[in-house]
Amino acid sequence: MRAILSVLLMTLFLPAFAGEWEVVYEFPQWLTLLDISCVSPDEVWAIGLNEQTNSNQIYYSSDGGESWTLQYSGMDLSIFLLGIDMLNPSQGFISGSYMIFMPDAEGCGAMTTNGGAVWDPVEPPFLSLVANYLTVTAVSEQEAHMVGSWSFDNLTGLYSTYDGGSSWETHTAPASHALRYLSVQGNEFWATGGTWPEEEGLSGQEPSLSRFHEYVPGQPRSEGGRPGQYEASIWYSPDGGSNWTEQFSSTGIGYMNGIVMVDSDFGLAVGAGDFTSQIYRSTNGGDTWTRIHFPSEDEHILVELRMVSETEGWAVGYNPNGPEGQPGSSILGTSDGGLTWALEAINEPCGLLGLDMYDEHRGFACGGNNLKISRVIRYDDGYYGGDTASPAELPVCRLSSHPNPFNPKTTLLFELENAGHVRLELLDLSGRSLRLLTDASLSAGEHRVEWDGRDDAGHAVSSGVYFARLQHEGGREFRKLLLMK
Repeated sequence: MRAILSVLLMTLFLPAFAGEWEVVYEFPQWLTLLDISCVSPDEVWAIGLNEQTNSNQIYYSSDGGESWTLQYSGMDLSIFLLGIDMLNPSQGFISGSYMIFMPDAEGCGAMTTNGGAVWDPVEPPFLSLVANYLTVTAVSEQEAHMVGSWSFDNLTGLYSTYDGGSSWETHTAPASHALRYLSVQGNEFWATGGTWPEEEGLSGQEPSLSRFHEYVPGQPRSEGGRPGQYEASIWYSPDGGSNWTEQFSSTGIGYMNGIVMVDSDFGLAVGAGDFTSQIYRSTNGGDTWTRIHFPSEDEHILVELRMVSETEGWAVGYNPNGPEGQPGSSILGTSDGGLTWALEAINEPCGLLGLDMYDEHRGFACGGNNLKISRVIRYDDGYYGGDTASPAELPVCRLSSHPNPFNPKTTLLFELENAGHVRLELLDLSGRSLRLLTDASLSAGEHRVEWDGRDDAGHAVSSGVYFARLQHEGGREFRKLLLMK
């Protein structure tokens, strides 16, 4: 009775969202999508493996995922492309798995500076036999980081560039732990990881393709016949990856997956156990991580996590017992900073492995199933003209921003239906004006204004939540901005 009452009480406080997640595209058979990245409500990239042609593939959509163009198909970039992070419409990075004994291997990832028209290989670290870089995090036009492991000598789990990809350097990973996901706040790094049990000399190593599995992509390998207990972990580096301290360790979890530090104090991480979701929350920079429970957590595996503000965010993964005998899509949302989570009603036969949110109005998830059929699932609340709101319900003047969260600058976009006077300024949480960006008469149409994260005095503001207020003749619009240093 007490357990039932607990579930009912949690249900009363489950977050409510204005939008819906729905399938916008289904790819032909034999393609398994592994990751997805968006730079606007409409521009999206997805990567995967076509097992019929045995080739990596990169796809691009310019209409919010409703149609896709094949940008690249081949084996010359890397054996497997595993993670993608597009920084802007031109520049982006891909992480991958490199095996020196494969004749077609040229890199452990790829990068583009022209929107994907050309993808150039990123060379693997010197003398690495097998480099498994599961994810990539693009911080700025100059800085990006791949995280993973070397399967033989396990000397590095972090491969970084600070000059836009012209050169890369390695950092030593935490001892005997493979890194999986990374979150960056300036020079402070947080990384999730995990390790094999002691068995046949494999301690500290993870599968070459940790997003793949014979049952479903991304499933913890303890279901695949390897005995013993895993040790999941979260690591912290105060100096850009040169030195690491273990903040969290739990034996029995498959491994920790996605992690997002909203600022240097507050963050969330998700883990994957034996068919058990793990959600952890910290408000002190990771010194302590508190487990957050939610109904039906034993039925789902969580893989990826994104926060669009201090309070709102999403996590995706899969339910091993989904429809049609396939893994089902699992999507959870929070609107109170991760204290409670709501499970979306959508349950497609598609295990979700990739997630990216443009903002609180639009986001994308992708994945596949055992039949090698992949789907793209889109979140839409009608703000950008989706089906959940009619044009009459949309504001006369729409204010948006990209990127958001941002560091150190973001572009504010708004469209005026009619010419008129406009005042655009930045406010702190108390409503105090920090920066006046525009105070002028403007023509009808689209306008863009950049904010460099500084106040009117030219001082850089600290990490946190700010508001852009747009006053025009038709009324006022507000936009929440999250600066993450």
